[in-house]
Amino acid sequence: MLLSKYMRREEGIVNMIALEKMKYIVLFLVLSLTMKTIAGENNVVFKAKNFSDCIAGKVPSGVKVIETRDVSVLSLQSKNRINVFLKDIPVEPHIRYKLSFQVKVSGIDNKSKLNIFDDNSKLPSWEIRILDSKGRLPYEGYLKNSWQRCFSADWHNYQQTFYTPKTAAKLQIIFSNGTEGNSILIRDIKVIKIISDNILINSDFLGAEFDYSGWSELNRAQLIKEKGVTKLNINPGGYALTDPVPIALGKYIFAGMANIPEMFFYDADMMRINVKRIRNKTFSTPANIAYIQFFFSKGKIGKFSLKQIKTEKK
Repeated sequence: MLLSKYMRREEGIVNMIALEKMKYIVLFLVLSLTMKTIAGENNVVFKAKNFSDCIAGKVPSGVKVIETRDVSVLSLQSKNRINVFLKDIPVEPHIRYKLSFQVKVSGIDNKSKLNIFDDNSKLPSWEIRILDSKGRLPYEGYLKNSWQRCFSADWHNYQQTFYTPKTAAKLQIIFSNGTEGNSILIRDIKVIKIISDNILINSDFLGAEFDYSGWSELNRAQLIKEKGVTKLNINPGGYALTDPVPIALGKYIFAGMANIPEMFFYDADMMRINVKRIRNKTFSTPANIAYIQFFFSKGKIGKFSLKQIKTEKK
């Protein structure tokens, strides 16, 4: 009888331990799902499952769609330049998105890495156009930079993160094989909506290799790696200017660097608001603010962020 009571007591303890373990497992799964949502895995707005349904208009000569059971691949092969437009993708104004895809290049111009100081105009490339509801292309909706090049003879990950303009309604993605007989294979195209407390683009430098998203002007500056950490190295006499990003009226905190870079403030028409240089990491934005931009003039720039300080409503 005593043995029976002891066994029932032990079973109860085991069940309690199992229940506690189950609680932790459920909590871990909920947190994992939340982190995936924040990272954007559950915010996919476009994924090219079948390129036959993704190409806009008539398929150009030299373009083929290769379908297998597991993957759809877009092939561009011609002695001349080919531009392929994908069908328009609906987007929202002033939202951050990330385009990602894989490309494999063959031809005389493919390289093992990209040097943004070289003439890369002959390499395969991509561009982004963000149109309004009437199909008009604003200046800030045309994203075509010298670093938007495909260069690897192996499958390589490429990505670009950006904010849509205030009039955004649809997104166009265009791929080109470049010149001089380049041929390229493209797969795994995806566009996701980014949700993050940090309002800046690519200020953590955690994107794909040679991802210069979020930097509108670079002079004598390029990405480097030190002990496995990516940084932006600005050489003497150079500078780096971030993209202007949408910002709301409120209180913000700048984090990640000892020195505060120069900040530029703009109104909704991108007219500069004259403000004295801010020297505190915590600051309030001026009236009529709509966009903010950072200017760096020297040194190695590591991870940094700008987050709004949430205030509880009384």
